[in-house]
Amino acid sequence: MLENQKALFSLDDSITFLNAAYMSPQLKYLSEFGAKQLVKKDKPYQFQTEDFFEPRTELKKSFASLILASDYRSVAIIHS
Repeated sequence: MLENQKALFSLDDSITFLNAAYMSPQLKYLSEFGAKQLVKKDKPYQFQTEDFFEPRTELKKSFASLILASDYRSVAIIHS
């Protein structure tokens, strides 16, 4: 059985959030990651070519592993 995951989110102890169909709360680590990326964007001249491709490749590899895909290159990342 899945254990309580509330500690992974920024929810007050008094809150039980059930309306995830509309908008779910964001994981804490995603908020931290997003903040780091916004700071990084302050200096676009420091971006390297690999900054555009390596994170996508790692994401595709992780997702392929999750769904037991034989080749991560068959995973597509598209805009929503």
